[in-house]
Amino acid sequence: MENFNNLNNFNSALEASGNQLAMRDMIIKAQSENKKQSREETERQMGQGLLMVDKTNEERTSIKDNQRMIIQEKEKRAEKMKGMSILEKIKYGFDGAITEGSVDHRKAFESGRQLRSLDEEAPRLSMILGVNPSFTRFRDAMGLSNIEDRVSRERSGLGLQEDGWARTGQLAGTVGADLIQDRTRNLYWLLNAPQAVANVSQEWGLSHHAPELYQADKIVNNKGNEIILEPGNYQELIDRGLIGVTEDGHEIMRPGVNRIQSSSQPGKTALSKRRYRPGAVDSLAIPSGIAINAGVGLLDPFGGSNGYSAVFESEDDPTKTSNVIGEVAAKYVLGRTGNMLPWDEFKKVRPDVSKDEYMRYKAFKYDKEGDADLSDGTFTVPTGIIKGTTDGIHGAEIQMLGRSMPLYTTLLPTLAAGIGTTMGAKWEPEEFKEWRQVRDSAAKKKHELSKVAQNTFKDPGFRDKQVMEIHKEIAEAKNSYFKAMPTDAQARFKSINRVRNGLVSGLASYGTALVGGLALENERRRRNQNENESQQIQF
Repeated sequence: MENFNNLNNFNSALEASGNQLAMRDMIIKAQSENKKQSREETERQMGQGLLMVDKTNEERTSIKDNQRMIIQEKEKRAEKMKGMSILEKIKYGFDGAITEGSVDHRKAFESGRQLRSLDEEAPRLSMILGVNPSFTRFRDAMGLSNIEDRVSRERSGLGLQEDGWARTGQLAGTVGADLIQDRTRNLYWLLNAPQAVANVSQEWGLSHHAPELYQADKIVNNKGNEIILEPGNYQELIDRGLIGVTEDGHEIMRPGVNRIQSSSQPGKTALSKRRYRPGAVDSLAIPSGIAINAGVGLLDPFGGSNGYSAVFESEDDPTKTSNVIGEVAAKYVLGRTGNMLPWDEFKKVRPDVSKDEYMRYKAFKYDKEGDADLSDGTFTVPTGIIKGTTDGIHGAEIQMLGRSMPLYTTLLPTLAAGIGTTMGAKWEPEEFKEWRQVRDSAAKKKHELSKVAQNTFKDPGFRDKQVMEIHKEIAEAKNSYFKAMPTDAQARFKSINRVRNGLVSGLASYGTALVGGLALENERRRRNQNENESQQIQF
């Protein structure tokens, strides 16, 4: 009965969020008709605290105090723009964007994550895209960006310019800063090897399907109240290993602890602590890392195998290395592998491959001309950065930057390791099935109501506030459900070792897929050898 009441309260809270959204819509319609003004103007006034019919007197006073400075700042910017020519506006936007630093955008990105109760430490792909204004401003302009991230950038002075000409200059300056600071090229440097793609893909899967790995909890006392970061609380925070203090009295955050805005005392600073240390989460890339590195031939420190030479070939045997240390360094650091052996040597190791197949595969491997015709079973992206074939000497395979990734022995095991790791990290005992449903329902309702708000309200600033309010209300409903769970159940949930579960599941999935993949590859080679021998006899 307790769980039933708890779930009912949660569903009622979600329904209340929808009702409040509808009520705000009705208020705006009524006020627009009463004041004989456009809906957008009414929303703007409500967003700026000039019209607050749905607020209490206390809320009105607080909002007015907070909004006064924001309104004054916007008015000053608008007044400044009025006295500028078109060229001056373009120059203003250009100068501001081209002189921005990566640190500025990183701070705004971290602030946006805090608004979503996420730790500052983000998956690498999210980080590199989230701090690159070439991506964030495009998404802001198209209305595709996350609300909390966009609001955080606006608060930091990094949002889109409101004036059209100033925005034109800002976008031009953003492109110029990108070229100067190599911002977009960082994305290529992040993904310029199969191992890196596997690693980033694993992080992406974990962040979406096991977000608890990246979440942070607010630091509270034994009564459940947040602890404010102030000298009177230093001793308790030090005793709990959350902060250190310098000789002159300045606090230092311990690993995993971050400053956040207090929700109970506006203007004060509270603390949050990440549930899992970044290094522990990074270890979840081990299964897929082993799979991809083994598949592309980087885990043999003594030379090459399967028809390939060592990086540092021995004079007596090109498949053996003459320098173990150099071999390890070349493979691990540079990602280098040996070359295909000459045909006379290759056929001894791979009797299943005919000379014609060998020559065709070499031609495919070194061909960098673009090929989008899939009728012959191959494709090549111009410059040969990525290519694929359905019938090479390894069967079906994808090549990336010259690294061969066969379907059976590399792609399938890597995919299995990644999925297995993600599902293992996501797994929870059956007793938390309803809690999982609550979180899924909250995410679904958040998306639905956000979409309704986006389609209902016209003023961009007011619309963003409504969406953030929805997010906050749903998060509070979700947190209330969790807090209403028995204390021992909360403790059991928090003690789930997602890193261990992910590693065990990932390694088991990789091992199973590797055994199956090797069996399929051996069978493919056996059939191919029989077919080649049969053709030779007929010839």
